[in-house]
Amino acid sequence: LSNSDIEKFYDLIASVAQRKDLGLLYVFQALDEKISEAGRSEIPENIRSKMYNLAVEANEEINSKMEKLEKDIEEEEKNRFANISSAVQKSEAGELSNQELSGVVKRLTDESINKIRKLRTEIGQLDYDKRASAAGIRRYDSESDDLRESTITEGGNVFKGQTDSIPLEFIEPTLEAYYEELGRLFPVYVAEFDTFQPLGSVGKKARSGDIDLAVDVQELFPDGEVNPEDIAQWGLDPEAWKERVEKLTKRARTATPSQIGWKASITAFASGFLILALEILAMDLVMLIAPLSFHAPLAVLGAVIFTLALSASCIPLLGTKWRRSSQWIMLLLAAAGILAAAGPYWFVQSAMNTEGGLLVDSLFSFTRSLVFVVLLSFGPCILLGGFIFPSLLGMIPDKCEKSNAVGFLLAFNGLGGLFGAEFTYGLLMPMLGVYLGVGVVAVIYVLMAFLWVQWNSKRKPVFANLAVFGALLITAVSFFWLRQLPVVNPNMGLKILELDSGREGNLAVVEHENFGRGLLFSNQYLLGSTNVGYDQERQAHIPLMLHGEPKHVCFVGLATGITPSAALQHSMVEKIDVVELSSMVTRAAGTHFADFNAHIIQDPRAHVYVEDGRTFIASQRDQYDVIVSDLFLPWRPGVGRLYSAEHFQSTRNALRSGGLYCHWLPLYQFTKEQLELVLRTFQNVFSKT
Repeated sequence: LSNSDIEKFYDLIASVAQRKDLGLLYVFQALDEKISEAGRSEIPENIRSKMYNLAVEANEEINSKMEKLEKDIEEEEKNRFANISSAVQKSEAGELSNQELSGVVKRLTDESINKIRKLRTEIGQLDYDKRASAAGIRRYDSESDDLRESTITEGGNVFKGQTDSIPLEFIEPTLEAYYEELGRLFPVYVAEFDTFQPLGSVGKKARSGDIDLAVDVQELFPDGEVNPEDIAQWGLDPEAWKERVEKLTKRARTATPSQIGWKASITAFASGFLILALEILAMDLVMLIAPLSFHAPLAVLGAVIFTLALSASCIPLLGTKWRRSSQWIMLLLAAAGILAAAGPYWFVQSAMNTEGGLLVDSLFSFTRSLVFVVLLSFGPCILLGGFIFPSLLGMIPDKCEKSNAVGFLLAFNGLGGLFGAEFTYGLLMPMLGVYLGVGVVAVIYVLMAFLWVQWNSKRKPVFANLAVFGALLITAVSFFWLRQLPVVNPNMGLKILELDSGREGNLAVVEHENFGRGLLFSNQYLLGSTNVGYDQERQAHIPLMLHGEPKHVCFVGLATGITPSAALQHSMVEKIDVVELSSMVTRAAGTHFADFNAHIIQDPRAHVYVEDGRTFIASQRDQYDVIVSDLFLPWRPGVGRLYSAEHFQSTRNALRSGGLYCHWLPLYQFTKEQLELVLRTFQNVFSKT
C-alpha cells in the first residue's frame, strides 16, 4: 500500500466508527494490525479516539445484552419448573395419567432445553464480540502502551516455533489471543473455549517452557462422539485426526470418563465379590464355635451390615481430595488384603477355645459374643473394603449422567456379590478350605491394588510399587501359617483322618478312643460313630421288622451309612434309596466307613441321592413300603421343616398301601412342649401312630 492508500484506509475506519458497524470494524482492525506490524504508519490520534469510544460503547452494549439473555435463561428455567409442578398437581388430582404426565414432562423439558440452548448460543456469539471489543479498548486506549509489538511473540512452543520460555505476564494475553483465534476458526463453539484449562505449572511460576491445555471435549460434543463429516468440513483428514487423537490420549495425564468407567466397574465387581466371599468364609468359621442355628448367621450378617454402614457413613467426613483419589483406592485395597490375611489368626486367638468367652447365659449375650468375635476378626478388613464402593461413586466425573453411572456400578457390585458367593461355596471352600479361602481373598485384594497402581500412575512411582509388592508378599507368606490353623478344636483329643469343606460347612473324619471313628460336623456335632454301630443298625431293623414284608425302602439321612446298611441284612428288601443332603458326607461314608456299612455305596440294591430329603420325598408317590428318617436336630437351619405337617403328608403320599413311616426323635434336643407339638402334628397325619 502507498501512504495515500493507508490514509484512505484510516478515513474508512473513521466512517465505520461513526456507523457503529462492528462487523466491518473487526475486519479493518485486523488490517490495521497488519499495517502496524509492518511499521508503515502510526495510528492517527483522531482515529485512535474514535475507535476507542466505539469499542467502549460496544462493550457496554454487549454486556447489557448478555445480562438480558442470562435473565431469560433463568426465567425459562423457572417457567419449566412451574409448568412441571402444575402437571404433577394435575396428575395427583387424577386429571392426568402417569403416562400422560411423563409425556408432558418430556415435552416441557425438551422445549425448555432447546430454548436455553439457543439463548446460550447467542451468549457465545456475544462473548466473541466482547473479547474483540475488549481487545479494541486495549489497543486504542491512548493511555496504554503501544500494543503493536504483539503480545504473542514470546509464545514459545505455541507460536512461531520458538523455544524460548514464556514470562508469567505473557501467559494470560497469549491464551486470550489463542481463544480469539479459535473463535474465528470455530464460531459455533466460541462459548466453550473458556473450558480450556492450562495444565501443570503454567502460570504458577516466573517462566514456563510451554503452555499445555486440557480440552473438555464433552463441552464441544455433548454426545461424546465426534462426527467424521464435521472433521472433513473443517478441512481435516478424519483418519489422520483419529490417529492424532489416539496419540494425545496416550499422553493424557488424566483418565477419560470411559477409562474411569471400566476401571470403576471392574473394581465395583471385585468389591462385591470379595465382601460376599469374606462374609461366607466368616460364617463358616463362626459355625465352628457356635451351635448350628440361625443365631450364628444372624451374628455374622449383623456384623457385616453394621461395618459396611459405618464405612458408608464415614465417607462424607473425608475431603473431596481423598474421596476422588486413586491413591486412596490403592491404599484401601492393599490394607484390606493385609487385614483379611490376619483375620483367621485373630479368630483362632479369640474364639477357637470355646471355653474362652462365648457368653451363653442368654440369647442376647450369646449373639453379642458372636458379633464381637466377627468384628474383632474381620471387622477391620470389611471396614476398609466397605470404603471402596462409596469411594468409586465419588469418582464419577461431574460431566457424566450420575444416575446411569450409579446404576451401572450397583449392577456390577451386585453381580460381583453373586459370583463371589457361588465361587466361594462351589470352588474356594471345597478346594482350599476355609482358612486358605480367606488367604485367596486377601491376595485378590492386593492384586486389585497392584492393578490400580498400573492403571492410575503414569510414572508408576517406586514407593507405590514397593508398598503393593510388600502387601502382596505379606499375604502370600500368610498361606504358610494359615495352613497350620486348626479347624477341629485341638483340646478335644481327636485324631483327624480327613478334612472337607463345602456349602454345608466343615466335615472331619475323626477317631477317638471313646467312640471309635466318626463324622464331626462343623467342629461340634457327631453325625455317627462306629462304636455305636449296633444302635444305629437297630434304627433300621425295628421299622423293617414291624412292616414284615418290606421290598422297597427309603432312608432319609446317610451319615456313616451304618443305619441304611442294616437293610441289606433283610432278604426281602429288593431296593434301598438313601437321601443325603451333603455330598461331603456321601464321600466320607464311602471312603472311611465302607468296612462298617457293608459297602452300601457300591451295593447294587442301594442308590444314594444327594438331595434335600424334604423335596425328594415330596416328588415320590406310592413308592415305598418303609421310610425311615434319621435323628435331625430341630434347631439346625432348615431342619424344622422335616417336622412340619406338610412334610409328614408328603411322606404319607410316598408310602404304598400298608406302608410304614418311622421318624426317630432326638429327645435330648426337645423341650416337653416342643415334643408334644411334634407328636400332635405327626398324629394328625398318621392317625394310627
